[in-house]
Amino acid sequence: MKLRASFVFMSLLIAIPYGVSAQWESPQKLSTDTSANLNENMGQCIAVSGDNVHVIWEDNNVDRGAIFYRHSVNAGATWGPVVRLTPASRAAEFPSIAVSGSTVHVAFRDTMGGGTSYYMRSLDGGTTWDPVLSLGNYYWWPSITCSGEKVFVALNSNEPGNSEVWFRRSMDNGTTWDSVIRISNASGRSEDPTIAAAGGCVHMAWNDNRTGIMQTWYRRSSDNGATWGPETQLTNSTVFCYFPILHAMDSFVDLAYGDRQSGFFEIYFKQSMNFGASWQPSLQMTHAGGTEAYPNIAHNGKNIYLVWWLFNEDAYIQHSGDNGVTWDSAITLVSADNKPSEPFIAVSGATIHTIWIDQRDGYHALYYMRNPTGNLSIGNAGVSQSNSNPASIEIAPNPASSNAIVRMDSPTPLEDVTLNFYDGAARLVATKNVGHLDRGVATMPISLEHIQGTAFVRIFSGGELIGTAHLAILR
Repeated sequence: MKLRASFVFMSLLIAIPYGVSAQWESPQKLSTDTSANLNENMGQCIAVSGDNVHVIWEDNNVDRGAIFYRHSVNAGATWGPVVRLTPASRAAEFPSIAVSGSTVHVAFRDTMGGGTSYYMRSLDGGTTWDPVLSLGNYYWWPSITCSGEKVFVALNSNEPGNSEVWFRRSMDNGTTWDSVIRISNASGRSEDPTIAAAGGCVHMAWNDNRTGIMQTWYRRSSDNGATWGPETQLTNSTVFCYFPILHAMDSFVDLAYGDRQSGFFEIYFKQSMNFGASWQPSLQMTHAGGTEAYPNIAHNGKNIYLVWWLFNEDAYIQHSGDNGVTWDSAITLVSADNKPSEPFIAVSGATIHTIWIDQRDGYHALYYMRNPTGNLSIGNAGVSQSNSNPASIEIAPNPASSNAIVRMDSPTPLEDVTLNFYDGAARLVATKNVGHLDRGVATMPISLEHIQGTAFVRIFSGGELIGTAHLAILR
């Protein structure tokens, strides 16, 4: 019976085609004014807690700029009224939102008086709001996250020629705030920080050109922001990296960002499985030959959802059902006819919530769409290849017991080849360093003694993913 079940599982992976239609409902327009804008992707504009969905945006046609908020209590089926959060005395923009239970946290910037970052909160799920609180003279837009009653904000100063990234925290649900901590320490531009928190760790990433090329740098705290580890360079682009976004869930830390080394920005994905202590090689997610930018990411259970948009074209969504080991094909979320931009995503239970800026009405409006089933597409997740000249990969026998052979047919010679093995929970359990492989067919014996159940094999050449496969293990 055990053998038969494993063969059925593998047959399903092979037989089901890509592109089965998903369960998306009709889009809903949430804004009522005529010039809605969201944050850049580093600051979240949608947050969910159970069936409560909170969105925030800015409209620069209202006075000098105002922050607006809207709330759904039934998982996005219907929405409450539009609420203006900032008065006419402020020039507010670039909002960011986070939620924990019934407490909603908001940060934004005010460009009046040299630029200040502000915080406000609601303790009753968005029904009423406390007064605005200054977080300090940090001009660029803040990013906010929370974990229980701990609230964390990434800040960005605007010193001429030497902007820096900063951090503040509240340990009592936003009532009081600790002193600011400087995170980046470099000459030049350190900017656009993204922040995430889970499992007692706080993670920050930002754009930084200290090396002469804009790269993504990272720093983490293992004690809820009290102390911080060293600054770490996560990317090594030959040209330019930009717009990082972090998401943290348990021990997983997911990073999406853009890299321009191919001429246009393309979206890349990078992951840590151990609270940011070490990172897997980056995976190139897009190959459009156009500017693919401002990704946003959500991770729930084993499901990871990535959204982004191709400038002047479609907005896209892509899914992994195994913690980022393999990925289904990207599908269009919003078509180019509606001129979408700035997509954001959040997930609660099985429901996927997305917002974006849309021009189908002839002006910038905030739109929302949900998928109550989480079923984007059902695909053959057994093989996922990302480069333009991939290798053909087979594993035999499959299922296997203690040993197997990886057979790879590559159209080009490969250098620095490594095989990474992951268990069913997407934990890295073994690595095999192969080195150089000539063009053509190569066979590599592998030992499976440390792996149980289903394994995922990722094969890299020079740090680039060239193929992924499933393997069933029988004992």
